Amino acid sequence: MAQFIHVIQPFPHLAQARAKLNAFTSDSTRELQADVSAHQAFLRQTYDSIAELRGEQAELRIQAAAVKEEMSRGQIMVGAIDKEIDQLKEQSQDLPKRLHEIRKRENEIRAEVQRLEAEVEKNVDENDRNNSDLTQGVIAFKNRLGLDFQRIGEDQLRLNMTNIDRKNPDRVFSFAVHIDPNDLYHVISCEPPLANIEELVNQVNQTNDFSKFVRQTRKAFCALASTYN
Repeated sequence: MAQFIHVIQPFPHLAQARAKLNAFTSDSTRELQADVSAHQAFLRQTYDSIAELRGEQAELRIQAAAVKEEMSRGQIMVGAIDKEIDQLKEQSQDLPKRLHEIRKRENEIRAEVQRLEAEVEKNVDENDRNNSDLTQGVIAFKNRLGLDFQRIGEDQLRLNMTNIDRKNPDRVFSFAVHIDPNDLYHVISCEPPLANIEELVNQVNQTNDFSKFVRQTRKAFCALASTYN
């Protein structure tokens, strides 16, 4: 044993080296552990940042979906507005044509009234029929036959009739007609009311014979007036 101790004693530097190695290993281990702890802390911070970013990403996706939906509604509204604008443009293009048709119909009614005047004029007495003075003829037409007409609005005409009630020849019996866009007649007022006025309107809309409609209406007024006497 003494000899063994005597053998290793000549290498004291090995113990010193071992001590230095242990110290280096211990220091390196501590540094590595510190690095590991720092790395783990960095990873935790990174994971927290990733989770936060994912939350923001989800919120942005929700906001993007809401914006997309709002844009879709806006496009639908724009489409509806464009469609309405196109309809208005189309209607505005049809206005001149419609105005021409209304004026044409107005001229037709004027011509029909003039024809009615000529037809009624045939029933005046011989002196009036031979009177060439147009003014006197119109006066006789109004005073003796008791028929007068006036325009009261767009596509509307009022006919006033007298000499119907024998007890009160000056009493005015009247009705007003309106022509709709389909060229159909509508009685908008009738004084006094006639029970068969709707039937007469249906007939004139079927035959388009306005002069006959006026004659039948006058006849109905006369029948109504006879009940007063």
